[in-house]
Amino acid sequence: MKDIGFLYNRLKLMSAPEILYRFKQKAQDLSEKTLNPKRLTIEPLSPTTLKALINKDVEMGSFENFILKADLLCKNTYDIFALKNYYISDKINFHKDYLSGLTADPNKYSKNIDYRNSSKIGDVKYIWELNRQLYMPIIAIAWRKTSKRKYIDRFQFLLKEWIDQNPFLKGVNWTSSLELGIRLINWTICWHLLSDNIETDLKQRWLTSIYQHCWFISRNFSLYSSANNHLIGEAAGLFAACSALPKFKNSEIWREKAYNILLRECEKQNYNDGVNKEQAVSYQQFVLDFLLISGIIGKVSGKSFPEEYWHKLEKMLEYLASIENISGVFPQIGDEDFGYVVNLNQIDYGPYRSLLNTGAYIFGRKDFLKNNTALDDKTLFLANIGRFDIRKEPENTKKSVFRFDDGGYYILGTSLGNEHEQKLVFDCGPLGYLSIAAHGHADSLSFYFSAGGKAVFVDPGTYAYHSNSEWRNYFRGTSAHNTVVVDSCDQSVICGNFMWSQKAQSRLLEYDELVKVKGTHNGYQRLKDKVRHTREISYANAANQWLVIDELICKKEHTADVLYHIHPDCRLIVFEDKVLIEFGKGICILQFEKDLDLFIHYGDTEPHYGWYSPSYDTKVPSKTIRLRKKFYGTTKIVTRFNIKFY
Repeated sequence: MKDIGFLYNRLKLMSAPEILYRFKQKAQDLSEKTLNPKRLTIEPLSPTTLKALINKDVEMGSFENFILKADLLCKNTYDIFALKNYYISDKINFHKDYLSGLTADPNKYSKNIDYRNSSKIGDVKYIWELNRQLYMPIIAIAWRKTSKRKYIDRFQFLLKEWIDQNPFLKGVNWTSSLELGIRLINWTICWHLLSDNIETDLKQRWLTSIYQHCWFISRNFSLYSSANNHLIGEAAGLFAACSALPKFKNSEIWREKAYNILLRECEKQNYNDGVNKEQAVSYQQFVLDFLLISGIIGKVSGKSFPEEYWHKLEKMLEYLASIENISGVFPQIGDEDFGYVVNLNQIDYGPYRSLLNTGAYIFGRKDFLKNNTALDDKTLFLANIGRFDIRKEPENTKKSVFRFDDGGYYILGTSLGNEHEQKLVFDCGPLGYLSIAAHGHADSLSFYFSAGGKAVFVDPGTYAYHSNSEWRNYFRGTSAHNTVVVDSCDQSVICGNFMWSQKAQSRLLEYDELVKVKGTHNGYQRLKDKVRHTREISYANAANQWLVIDELICKKEHTADVLYHIHPDCRLIVFEDKVLIEFGKGICILQFEKDLDLFIHYGDTEPHYGWYSPSYDTKVPSKTIRLRKKFYGTTKIVTRFNIKFY
């Protein structure tokens, strides 16, 4: 019944042309099921004339960190989401979810595997994370820098194991073109680091698998309502392989197709103000990496992207720069699955800051850099590939951007960039992208707030994707955001792990730069007695006070919950009509009207409140302040808070 419900909801969100396309894809799948993989074992046409992607030696700022990680990988010890420094025994099973212990059938035709069924195969993200092979460039760099035999041996062992365990079109690692695209990007990097030292037979098998990857992606792009970040990642992987790996008969055709997709989707999936239409900061990072890496590889391989492409990337970086606080912390707006294109030490360093570092030198933007912060290894590595000069600091500084009308984000604050910074990011944007809005959260009129670089009022994150619908729905629902819940309902209606049916529409009413914002949404207009939520947030500099006014316009009786989710590092002291929030650099005093009922939640499950997810598949208890009011007809709810620094 669950599968029938999913299919029904999915079909409702498809257009007639998409339904026809899906049927054609099913017919293609049936023909591929009996395909002889020997037909796709093809010699490359130009294995020796490839232009070097890596320019001479690889400069790394934290070489010791690479060696430490490479040594752990040589001992089969990995980080896989919640599994930290996890020892996988002597041999990896590339079809196993090591958290649940469940294994997907390695011999089953890939298109017949239901990777969403966590009861049978576990959480597929745990399986795919290992198969993205983000760790292979780490081993390759260790070899390049030391020439120690153990690293090249380990690389060859892992590569051979992957190819042995993943015959063409067999198993879950041949189900998603995005996963193949990410693998191709990492293989492309590795090829230029050590391919001359790979054993001849293994190198030929590697080339065959690369060709099969390209062939698969070229026939299985994510289109129509699935044409989100997946399509960009698939095109990026195909473009990288066809630009910087040995050429096959179809390489130029595939590269041109991938190039055109990247051009089109860069424009289509990102607003003119630079906000990615998925409405998720993590996917802003994910898509930016695909587009930046493609642009850099294109420049080196003779297939440059036009000025408009690079202009859009610069705008995307401007948005990231605008929401970063003084400590380099970013809000967890929208879905966040901690997915990365590469892992070149930027994950520990900070992936968003790394992107801004890279952008500073590509676009000559000094304002993208952070004072007294060393460049990260990923930026150094991409500078090597792109041949851009990191010895001279950029000089150009453009005016800061505080409003993003297309994406629907607005910045309020005071003392920005200083130690007493107060910064608020207000969400008045769309739910998500395309008909399914896969990675959006029901967070209209919510906000994120930090003081002195310390997060106070937070978006609690994401936690789950495929494996736990109950928690998946909580973390992307309205009650997990700093906004108002009416009658215990979400603003938008969930109809699948990555689908929404009825979607709240937000609209800006007023914005006064840095000091005031006002917006409204129609998500509760679907209730029997229609309710419209309007929120105004303002900052009074003289009084050093933040004012939040929520107006609920309706005719009959309802219940409203005004929510404030607190960062786990904060400590609460509760009084009759106010809550003191200690946040490390000072105190935030939250005041509310006496006719509101106060509830403090901490790790509650009935109902779900008081949780924070710092990373995928990890959640910790945190405090949630819930202010409840029963009312009849139109009402206003006023809360205030102010900051006192130590």
